[in-house]
Amino acid sequence: MSRSKTPPPRLNPGMATASKDENSAKQATGKNPPATSYAVRNRPPTARSVEELNYVNSSKATQKSCKDVLSKDDALALRYNAYLQSCLMIAHSKNVMKRKENKIVRQLEDLQTKLMDLDDKMSDLEVTSEKLKLYKQMKEKLTKEIKHFEDLNNEISKCLEDINVDLKLLPGLERKMLPLTNLHSSLTKTKENIEQEEILKKECEKKIKEAEELLVHNCYIKSLKKL
Repeated sequence: MSRSKTPPPRLNPGMATASKDENSAKQATGKNPPATSYAVRNRPPTARSVEELNYVNSSKATQKSCKDVLSKDDALALRYNAYLQSCLMIAHSKNVMKRKENKIVRQLEDLQTKLMDLDDKMSDLEVTSEKLKLYKQMKEKLTKEIKHFEDLNNEISKCLEDINVDLKLLPGLERKMLPLTNLHSSLTKTKENIEQEEILKKECEKKIKEAEELLVHNCYIKSLKKL
């Protein structure tokens, strides 16, 4: 009678690994390793091993959370660096704008000073313009007076010539000539006064010319100010 062979039990992966380890140990030493029962190899995990597994799992979770925190810290660090760069750029822009503001303030002060100088010059030119009007009025008045004295002098000279003719004819008129001689002397002085007035007239014309030049300059400045 042939003996019935019972099939060997199925091995789980842990048992297969154990069998391989036993065979390799046997080949290395030439001796059979100590027997390990099926129950020992397939015993359920103890309470300690469960704690260890929980610890390992929690360690892995902790490592993962740490990695997440580190990645978040890196992102925050990048954002913080970007914030610092933007702050530095803003501070630089603020300094640049401050320098530009100071420069504009200085230029504005210079322009205000120049404007005050122009106002002073305008005031001087207005005074000069008033003086120019007065000079023109004086010139017209002096011109009329000089013309009047010239006409009067011509008339007196003509009268003197007539009187000289009459004196030759009438010796008795010498006594009457005396007032006319005095009048001639006064007219001579008047002529000298007229010559002095002529000199004054030339000086007035010179001043009027200068005032007209200042008036033209004043008009030019006013046109520039309007621009």
